[in-house]
Amino acid sequence: MADQSRRKKKTKKKGTTEMMADLMAPLMSRKAPKKKKERTQLDSTDEIKIEKSIRKKKKKSPSVDKTRTRQEEDAPDVLPAEWRKASLDAGVEREIDSFVNHYVQMGVQGLRGEFISCKPYVPSCFEYPTFTASREKNRYEDVVCLESTRVHLTLQSPPECEYIHANTVKLDGQDKTFIACQGPLEQTIGDHWRMVHQEGVTVIAALCQFIEAGKHKCAQYWPMKINEFTTYGRMAVSTKKVVQDKLGFDVYTVEALPDGCSNSQIVKLIHMTTWPDRGVPDRPAVLLGLLKLIHFNAQGTIVVHCSAGIGRTGTVIAVDCIVSRLLKGQAARLLDVFKELRNARASSIQTESQYIFIIQVVFEFILQRTGDKYAEFIKNFNRDASRI
Repeated sequence: MADQSRRKKKTKKKGTTEMMADLMAPLMSRKAPKKKKERTQLDSTDEIKIEKSIRKKKKKSPSVDKTRTRQEEDAPDVLPAEWRKASLDAGVEREIDSFVNHYVQMGVQGLRGEFISCKPYVPSCFEYPTFTASREKNRYEDVVCLESTRVHLTLQSPPECEYIHANTVKLDGQDKTFIACQGPLEQTIGDHWRMVHQEGVTVIAALCQFIEAGKHKCAQYWPMKINEFTTYGRMAVSTKKVVQDKLGFDVYTVEALPDGCSNSQIVKLIHMTTWPDRGVPDRPAVLLGLLKLIHFNAQGTIVVHCSAGIGRTGTVIAVDCIVSRLLKGQAARLLDVFKELRNARASSIQTESQYIFIIQVVFEFILQRTGDKYAEFIKNFNRDASRI
């Protein structure tokens, strides 16, 4: 009987506990809203968004790599294949992190100050005697062609002149060789095509219109229609194909053949007409798309020109150099690239807006490769840049 009594007591005690738990549950549930109300009585739309963002990040945190992959897939496919496929090993990630931190801390105003300081820079070997002696072949009197890096024309020379306003540019870290040159004048079109054939050029990036703001910026130096054939001096040039890229670039397949030669040079000529003189494209992805086209078609030397061949031209080459260095795990700073570029092509990168835009384009590349790791910092940088 005693055992039965104990069992009854135990049973009764258990039932009481359960009943108390049942009674407490509603009380606990009524307290919870009070806490939430106290904590959120100053709620705003921004705070709600932040809370949602935090919950989303917590949910996705175990699969960060997958998230990045999805973001890369969703982003516009404007990266050159070798840039998209390049391994982001520890050394590369370290340099990317250093690059972002450096320019986020410097900020847009710091970059503006840096450009003002470095704008007067000229190389120690600032000589250009052939430029001075060839005035009729120069588009601008104040944009010199450095003697140390200028392209010497040997094809059909003599009797043709060996001078052209063009410089070879291959900076440390770059795998590709560029020629930065002025937009051809009517009297230098033949020289331009001689250079293309002689140097084994496979891509030309023409970054200006023939006429801008009522001023002649570049001669029309290739036939615009399919199967059209034109002779420039002793060079025969014909257009085989014309297509328009999804970003709006006109891409011409052009064949250049010297007089008396059986070996022609096939060139992809990319014509970009939306980049304003002394300005920048409307968004960084456009320039990455241009570089994708350049890289895809580059089997040899790359010619880049605008009108003077220094502002828009220098901007493209600088971006290519910085990204190439980062992907090799090398330190990359715009000021260093700026000076190295000017050592090869005088006066490269003309304006403050171009200087800042170079960083924005590299940031866009970093976003497309690393997902949202630096997204907030870069967003703030771009916001500040848009206010200039």
